[in-house]
Amino acid sequence: MKIAAMLDCGKVDPKDIKRRGETVVNTIRIATYAHQLDEALRLLDKALAEGYETFMNVMAVSTLEPAEVDAFLDRLRDSGVHNVAIVDSFGALFPYHVQHLFHVYQNRLGEKIKVGIHTHNNQQQAFANTIAAIDAGADFVDATVHGIGRGAGNCPLELLLFYLDNPRYDVRPILELVDEYATLRDELRWGYHLPYAITGFYNVHPRAGIQRMSRPDRYECREMYETFTGRFGERSGGAD
Repeated sequence: MKIAAMLDCGKVDPKDIKRRGETVVNTIRIATYAHQLDEALRLLDKALAEGYETFMNVMAVSTLEPAEVDAFLDRLRDSGVHNVAIVDSFGALFPYHVQHLFHVYQNRLGEKIKVGIHTHNNQQQAFANTIAAIDAGADFVDATVHGIGRGAGNCPLELLLFYLDNPRYDVRPILELVDEYATLRDELRWGYHLPYAITGFYNVHPRAGIQRMSRPDRYECREMYETFTGRFGERSGGAD
């Protein structure tokens, strides 16, 4: 087992990264948007210098044009990073997007960098997209107990373990945790809900869905849908 820390680009200074061995952390994961890549690479350089295994999560890839994706991948290819994740921050992707992106990432990054995926469940695609990445040859995939995560949450770990059906993995301890997490799910309202489906469909940040879920009329979503339709048209672009 490894313990990882996620660094949110723009909210941490490279000097805050201590030498590996001085903390319980083995791995540094850097979450960044493509336009922040200069700052993210400074964090990466410091993490590498201090001896950590490193991941780069370039968020909201569904909002980027193909040339923008190629540009940040080309910069990461020679950066020294060990792992790069396809990150569907807005839950806007479908399996055919994932399969295409996986091959783009793999071809651009080369054989030395491992490629995986981090999904969100706005449109009930987190599990399907994770399977698509596995079928495409992913080196790692992200999942959380009962899908817990901001907004619509992530790929449920227990479903992933059922799918893998590997004697190396024991799902029973996870199932014990799910019983506790189910109560939290009701309290915090993460997971698939219509407001998150609408933000995922329109390929936008889930903050509007999060705000909607705090309202008593949270499931009366026709008005929300019409508002987004008027703002973006029938569908926002960029998912390809």
